[in-house]
Amino acid sequence: MGTGRLNSPYKSSTVKWDPFLATFMQARGNEGVTAAGHNGYVENVVAYANKFGKAKFVAAIGLDESNDNPKDRDTDADHALTASVNMPVGPVEMALAYVNTAGIGTGVDGTSDIAAIKLGAKYKTGPLTLAGQYETVEVGGNAAFDQIFFTGSYKVSANTFSLSYGTGIPD
Repeated sequence: MGTGRLNSPYKSSTVKWDPFLATFMQARGNEGVTAAGHNGYVENVVAYANKFGKAKFVAAIGLDESNDNPKDRDTDADHALTASVNMPVGPVEMALAYVNTAGIGTGVDGTSDIAAIKLGAKYKTGPLTLAGQYETVEVGGNAAFDQIFFTGSYKVSANTFSLSYGTGIPD
């Protein structure tokens, strides 16, 4: 259980799979993965995390107590919901995540709502790591796109060599 300002389960389910995480070459915002779904933190969060066998489940609700959305004069049900499940299956880690900002206007333009689902897999053996994820995203009910990201990395001593590819595909 956690409260306050936290990473969303949507973000945390796969963000560490990027070998260039927290560098200028990271996938977030550079066409690798959705920037809006993977950058920053969520305010006013109540989160729950637990392990069920090998599966790790995380769910959170971001409470919107303000009246900052001009399209919605009240704050009833303007809460962001997000959840993820990560499950190791042998040398492969599977991830499934969902987010819905439900009227609080957190899109790239500051007003659009986001609903997204993500499926990913990561394979690791020794110094080799291969990962991929597919996201389908709807922004404000008007625009939708798919996001695909693949990465492979190989660690040699203190160096990591990596090749990554990401692209957005409009629906």
